[in-house]
Amino acid sequence: MISKSYNNMQQPRHYFWLNPYWEMAFTRCPNCERKTMVRKKRLAIDVLNKTLLLANVTNKYCTECDLIITSQDKIENILSQLTYFNKRSIQPDDYFIFGTIGRDNYNKYMNKGLSLPDSIKYINPFINKLHFKIRPVGWNKK
Repeated sequence: MISKSYNNMQQPRHYFWLNPYWEMAFTRCPNCERKTMVRKKRLAIDVLNKTLLLANVTNKYCTECDLIITSQDKIENILSQLTYFNKRSIQPDDYFIFGTIGRDNYNKYMNKGLSLPDSIKYINPFINKLHFKIRPVGWNKK
């Protein structure tokens, strides 16, 4: 079980939000309303509490809030390519995104210079996972 190794990780960095709204791109931060930037972040994903997956994903990032916004559709598309899920649909309970890993350690891992169990100690967990409720634009009855 991978979760026993999580206590050997680096200091927490970044806030995180898994965006369930496929139709919203979030060019502005839902927290501070400033413009977000597109950034590649290497995410650490625990799949079915058995496998650690390191994925290089394009995200929206707010530099002011230190918030990473990742589309749930994008993550589930990456996971659908794994053999675990070829016969069934992916549920949000099937995976847990818990942190990021630095570019240099990710490149070592991709070039087989770093094994997957050893990479856990280089993962920065998220400070907090945030949840936002989006209210549609338009006339709303109070």
